[in-house]
Amino acid sequence: MHGGPTELWCRLLPTAVGLNVLGWIACIATTSAIIFGLTRSFILRPDLVPMTLIQSVVYITLTRTVWGLCVAWIIIMCSCGKGGPINAFLSIPVLKPLSRLTYMAYLVHEIVLMWHVMGSQQAITLSDINMVVYFFSYLTITYTLATLTTLMWEAPFMAIEKMIFTIPRQKIERPITIRGNNNAIESTQEIN
Repeated sequence: MHGGPTELWCRLLPTAVGLNVLGWIACIATTSAIIFGLTRSFILRPDLVPMTLIQSVVYITLTRTVWGLCVAWIIIMCSCGKGGPINAFLSIPVLKPLSRLTYMAYLVHEIVLMWHVMGSQQAITLSDINMVVYFFSYLTITYTLATLTTLMWEAPFMAIEKMIFTIPRQKIERPITIRGNNNAIESTQEIN
């Protein structure tokens, strides 16, 4: 007869480690395929036949969902402490305010784009130099508005939230006795 339930627990750790490694390999391979998958057909060999309709439908349908699953894998692994160097990089203290600013830029950028498109009196011409100018213009305006919005809205509400939800620390007094030369002095010490 086998060892019973202890066998399952003996095999659980190696299985979990193996699944963790396989998950990271699948995540890296999938994100690389999404990012660089079309490089061969569009950049390296423009003379190749473009994707068929079925290939285009599969690529367009699955890329966003699979990308979201890969990002979810990275977030879950980093929050569980199994992120390794990725977790170390994402935990750099300099990135914390930048992450708040980037999220606000994500919220504001659509307004900047719509402001430009809806406010233009003529058709927007697309050329390489125009796209570079538009990119840096949008980037500058978006991050300026994101900084102002963060300072005007997010920072005050975070301060209010901190005041409301912070538990005040109680002061505890502990008696202290100092002994020396047959004299005992008693006092209290505050512990924070």
